[in-house]
Amino acid sequence: MATANAKKQYYVMEFIGTGDSFFGGSANDRILTTDGVFLDEHRIDIDGYKLITHCPDDAAERAQLAKNKRPGSTVSVLHE
Repeated sequence: MATANAKKQYYVMEFIGTGDSFFGGSANDRILTTDGVFLDEHRIDIDGYKLITHCPDDAAERAQLAKNKRPGSTVSVLHE
């Protein structure tokens, strides 16, 4: 359980498609990396490559600068 003084960690996800691809859906969700590109979560070492920030505004700004955002996708800033 997090303490009251712990800073939230924010990260950015890109969502596109519908339904789990394992069951025939087209969803393909990706995470923003420290290199400023979205990659599939299972293709990266999340702890070392995932962009983490303590400021939601910083995360949102980095999302706007992402080099490979797909047309029609939804980009969200999330916290852990």
